Amino acid sequence: MTRTTDPFTLFREHQELIYQVLGGAGVAILLFVLIRIPVMRLGGWTAAWQRACYEAELTAYAFTAPFRTLRAHQRVLRRLTVRLRQPAVWQDAERAVGSAWQAAGVSADRRCPRPYAALVDEDTVTVLLAGRHLPKPAAPWSADPEDPARWTAAREDLPAVVPDTGAGPAILVAVGDSGGRAAFLDLAPGPAITAVDGNPRTAPALLRALAAQLDARLPQGLVTVADGVHPDFAGPAVRDAFRAVCETPSRNGIVPVMVTAELPDPLPGEFSASPAGAAPRLRILALGPGRGHVRRLLADRYGQVLLTGTEVVADGNALGRAIARVLPHLPPVRPPQPGAATAAGMAPASELFDEEREGTTSVSGRAHDWSRRRAAVTAGGAPEARGTGEAEAGGAPRESSSPRESSDPGNVPSPGSVVTPATDHNRHRAAGSS
Repeated sequence: MTRTTDPFTLFREHQELIYQVLGGAGVAILLFVLIRIPVMRLGGWTAAWQRACYEAELTAYAFTAPFRTLRAHQRVLRRLTVRLRQPAVWQDAERAVGSAWQAAGVSADRRCPRPYAALVDEDTVTVLLAGRHLPKPAAPWSADPEDPARWTAAREDLPAVVPDTGAGPAILVAVGDSGGRAAFLDLAPGPAITAVDGNPRTAPALLRALAAQLDARLPQGLVTVADGVHPDFAGPAVRDAFRAVCETPSRNGIVPVMVTAELPDPLPGEFSASPAGAAPRLRILALGPGRGHVRRLLADRYGQVLLTGTEVVADGNALGRAIARVLPHLPPVRPPQPGAATAAGMAPASELFDEEREGTTSVSGRAHDWSRRRAAVTAGGAPEARGTGEAEAGGAPRESSSPRESSDPGNVPSPGSVVTPATDHNRHRAAGSS
């Protein structure tokens, strides 16, 4: 453009471009004014930017939540399948429960501490105990400094066999994954009734998973599944199932178990007793809140399993699928071995190789004693019986006592237990039926 160019002519030639620039500037100013109003209400441009980033993160988190939930479910399913498929995991949990109870001091007093749950990972096993006056754990156990009721030991340091505590074997069931560890619950101690309650979808699935484990691990005939537990299994009625399980004798110290969708009505008085009462000789796994003296397992809508009154929280959403995959590989419940007490508390090497044995003070003396025994056997006589565990010459061998029945561990409320008083209606009905 030269100095002699007419400005009106220039405006007419470029009026469209000029209008576009002016319109864009006006729109930008209007947007700035409109945006500035909420920005000032949020506290300025810095605060508004932080709020916008936060909302963007929430939106992205909400859109990716289903995919992350699916990945977490598959990860827990794989971990549970791998752990529960290994018989060594179940056996280590049983040995840990028996060893921890032995280290806590096995006593006929029902107030003595007793383990009720076990958490097993690749290298260690953690046992949770209930009771008052917990003692200091002996080797190989070490207590958690923040929680004395949590004892941890390396799996390789556990005894070779299940220690014989005299109260029957532990009845362990897997309840899910707890922080990367397989969580097991012992149904033998504590209340005779274990109630599975919570979400209408997840609670029945948890009950069926526990029932499948018991049916696969306990001896045949000790598990009775009543009608209503599984839609594809028509079991006996609740009264008939309860009568059958009451008539079933224990086997190897393992008490019979009844799985039912509802408790019998009226509930027998032995199941309504407080922890100081007599321990029933059977176990009931029921759906619903339960009645009387119960241990409650709560399952929420996401499959999280909580043992009320304790710190046991496990992810049981994938438990049903994991049990279906590993059901043929579940090991049976192993009763305690007669020599488990000796294996659990190994004698030092100095005692194992002590040369002084009941008057025998030298190797030559022991050799002479063995020669005398061999000569007696060659001559037709019987060797001398030594010690209380061997049979005397010419006598019958000493019979070993059978394992005692499982009993309730303590005079204090057991972990996860709730004492619900029986109603007068049930008391009158129970009195009338008796």
